Amino acid sequence: MGKVVGSTAEPRVIVALVSLAFAILGALENMHEEIIALIPVVPVVLVLSRGLGFGAATALAMSIGAAVVGAAFGPTNPF
Repeated sequence: MGKVVGSTAEPRVIVALVSLAFAILGALENMHEEIIALIPVVPVVLVLSRGLGFGAATALAMSIGAAVVGAAFGPTNPF
């Protein structure tokens, strides 16, 4: 992860890609509850966010925020 974080010129692209991955998982599997239960995901996303120069709020938005939005607008949402 250090090579990815240290060699990027545009950290916003990595944030967008990680957010897109979590949004797709949220849309396809309604994974927003599982992200809270998967404790190992939280430190990894937090370290990635800090390494890119962003804060903890960005890490929260990249993971849980994107998954909740994906689940809300996903095709498998029954509501």
